[in-house]
Amino acid sequence: MTKQTLILRPDPDKPGEFIWLDISEIRAGPPPKRAFNIISDFSEPVQSTISGERFSSRAGYLRHVKDNGCEVVGNDFNNIPQENHPRSDDGGLRDDIAQSIGELES
Repeated sequence: MTKQTLILRPDPDKPGEFIWLDISEIRAGPPPKRAFNIISDFSEPVQSTISGERFSSRAGYLRHVKDNGCEVVGNDFNNIPQENHPRSDDGGLRDDIAQSIGELES
């Protein structure tokens, strides 16, 4: 299936109504006086790990997560306070892991 790019434009024959036009069918020329640019929230629907429900709207997904008592945190380490940052360990973690491995081997 080929990808289509559609744009929403006012219908010149019916004031107050809009039509979808395939951009490949539009002749080159000056841009219209008013045009809409619609950008979807997600490129593909996102599936909730809570309920399995699919969302095409970021706002709807975030509302669903919040309504279920959860929070979207992402993978951005810039929002983690430095004292809790996983890379700020002074070597204690390394010692704990080595001790745990030693206990498992014995």
